[in-house]
Amino acid sequence: MAAWLVQMVYSEALRLYPPTWLFVPMATEDVRLTSVRLIPSGSRLFLCPYTSHRDERFSPQPDRFDPERFRPGP
Repeated sequence: MAAWLVQMVYSEALRLYPPTWLFVPMATEDVRLTSVRLIPSGSRLFLCPYTSHRDERFSPQPDRFDPERFRPGP
C-alpha cells in the first residue's frame, strides 16, 4: 500500500476524531487578525478541532469519512 494512501486515511481519521477536544495556546505577542481584531499578548485562545473540523464552511460533508480530502496535488 502506498505511503500517501496510509497518510490520507490517518489524516482523515484525525480530522474526525482529534486526539484532544480542546487546545489552549497562549499568545506570546500581540497579533492583529485580518478581521482587524487584536489578540493581546498573554491571551489564551480556546480552539476546538472537533467542532471546527465539522464545519461545512471548511469541509464539504464534514461528517463523512473521506480520505480523498487529503489526496496530494491540486
